[in-house]
Amino acid sequence: MATVSQDTLVQFPRDNAIIGVAGYYVSNEGTQHVIVGLRDGTLTEVYWRSGQGVHQNTLATFPTGIVDVGGYFNSDEGSQHAIVGTRNNELIELYWQSGQGIHQNVLTSFSNNIVGVAGYYVTTEGTQHVIVGTSNDALNEVYWRSGQGVQQDVLAAIPTGIADVGGYFNPAEGSQHAIVGTSDGTLTEVYWLSGQGIHQNTLTRFTSSIVGIAGYYVTTEGTQHVIVGDSNGVLTEVYWRSGQSVQQDTLTTFSNGIADVGGYFNPGEGTQHAIAGIHDGSLVEVYW
Repeated sequence: MATVSQDTLVQFPRDNAIIGVAGYYVSNEGTQHVIVGLRDGTLTEVYWRSGQGVHQNTLATFPTGIVDVGGYFNSDEGSQHAIVGTRNNELIELYWQSGQGIHQNVLTSFSNNIVGVAGYYVTTEGTQHVIVGTSNDALNEVYWRSGQGVQQDVLAAIPTGIADVGGYFNPAEGSQHAIVGTSDGTLTEVYWLSGQGIHQNTLTRFTSSIVGIAGYYVTTEGTQHVIVGDSNGVLTEVYWRSGQSVQQDTLTTFSNGIADVGGYFNPGEGTQHAIAGIHDGSLVEVYW
């Protein structure tokens, strides 16, 4: 495994705990972005270029509170997207282009509690996708094209209960992937090609409860990756190539515990990045 480095990006107040974390890379600007949801309902964007200072903006405040967040870049429109699951079970999209105003839409509402959110863009179809886990054990896909209606499907039922979800697009295979972490430590992959059947695999099992996950695809290696934070504060990378065995490495351990994680690939530098939101308010970047 490559040498792993670690930096604290931002220190949030301990009494305004980190609730949700998502990360992505903006290819046309060479910038890295983390979307952070805080206990008081504040949605924050943290962003930087490698070797330069870290910046921070408040995107919005949600009085009903935040359960989890997702985030991604739409390369065809040059737009950034933050997805928020609120405590009153609304799924909200915020989107913007650098230097322009922030727009906000309610995508849909759920009758059951939202427990996990992840988002990604499918370049071959021009569609935006959000994976949502709900308290009735349903794994949901919400998807749309800009300016068109929002569609919604149930992908699978996860009877052991959903702790968090991840999602990403694999451009080499044209496949979409939803990753589910459950409180019993099981990590499950649900994957499909548009218009075809949905498949499901158990990737691995952890001895501790999963508290946060994020997934991404590494274009230069043809590998799929999931970042997992568990209840013992251990940050783990799970990775594989399609049709090959699943590998697993421990990246680091946080003694103050993990609240949520994000993860992404930076193709400009060939680096992978895991973002950990810690219970003491630290937002930490782990990269290799």
